[in-house]
Amino acid sequence: MRIKKALGSLTVAVALTAGTFGAMGAAAPSAEAGLVCTASINGKTVTSVCKSFSGNSYKYVRAIASCRDGSKVYGPWVNGNTGRSKATCASGNAHAGDVQLRR
Repeated sequence: MRIKKALGSLTVAVALTAGTFGAMGAAAPSAEAGLVCTASINGKTVTSVCKSFSGNSYKYVRAIASCRDGSKVYGPWVNGNTGRSKATCASGNAHAGDVQLRR
């Protein structure tokens, strides 16, 4: 069930990105494949889940866990095409997760 939810979010992200480039009247950059990513939450851990995407030039990703105690934990920057970033809350479960991208 989580895979379906993650794939649905990924589809929405791709559609939004494509719509943004269309609305701006600009062509999507095509020099190098970038990333489209989403966060997957499993208890205390947030993991980045990425797929190659030609609509941007992002290469690196990190996971961000929003913990129940109000703190945020940042995972390491990793190459999103070959690895996954993980951020783990020290106390209590993660109640939300996000990812950051950079070139």
